Amino acid sequence: MESLFAACCVENQDLNRREHKYYTKFVNQMIKDFDPTSDEHERNLARFYTLVFGEAPDLTVKNEYGVTMVDEKWKDLGFQGKNPRTDFRGGGHLSLLCLIYMRENYRAEFERLTTATKEQQELMWLTAISSINLTHSLAIYLHMHEGEVAP
Repeated sequence: MESLFAACCVENQDLNRREHKYYTKFVNQMIKDFDPTSDEHERNLARFYTLVFGEAPDLTVKNEYGVTMVDEKWKDLGFQGKNPRTDFRGGGHLSLLCLIYMRENYRAEFERLTTATKEQQELMWLTAISSINLTHSLAIYLHMHEGEVAP
């Protein structure tokens, strides 16, 4: 069992050419900072908004900085503030995609977690930020970040 986990701790150890090719492709396509100027990233944030709040965001409503989808209700999902973009700095765009995947494929579980976030604040369980941190930690563990990575 120890040798199984040891392979994960050393970059690219025991990967054959095909596995290395897909690992590299995944890293190049998925391990990216969340970029609020990216149409793809903003479309995915709007998609997540629609999934969790049951309505499409009003993209004509902007805050004083010209940013859309800024709302207190993000905090009910476990984001730290009204603008979820700032929380994606650790997990990047992949963490948003993971939240979308969880909401689409595990709706009941996602709803239970976000209900606990909103109604049981003494638990200090913040669904969104916990998911983002988990994505970030896995990317570090699997050596998917280049250079230094902030915790």
